[in-house]
Amino acid sequence: MKRNARIKFSALALAVLGLFQLSLIWDGRLADYVDPRQGILVFLTGLGCVILAQVVLSTAGKRSTNTVENDGHKEDSDAEGSWKSAGLIWLVVPLMVFLLFR
Repeated sequence: MKRNARIKFSALALAVLGLFQLSLIWDGRLADYVDPRQGILVFLTGLGCVILAQVVLSTAGKRSTNTVENDGHKEDSDAEGSWKSAGLIWLVVPLMVFLLFR
């Protein structure tokens, strides 16, 4: 159950990041930070994050229905999952730096 919650949290973080980037374009604040010609890249990145969040959520639903309980393997997957979820910090750090220097 914890693994499913981590997957949903990762999807939420991706969706928030994508919507934040899209809101910069919508408000017109993007021109304060980035050259407007590169705005299309920010738009594609934001759209990609939102789409990726939807894909992650759809696979989380499929994994929860196909789970097989195995206590010995469960410990290994949790340890491996914690290393994989640490990759989320690579999404959070640039966002925090962006917000600090805004």
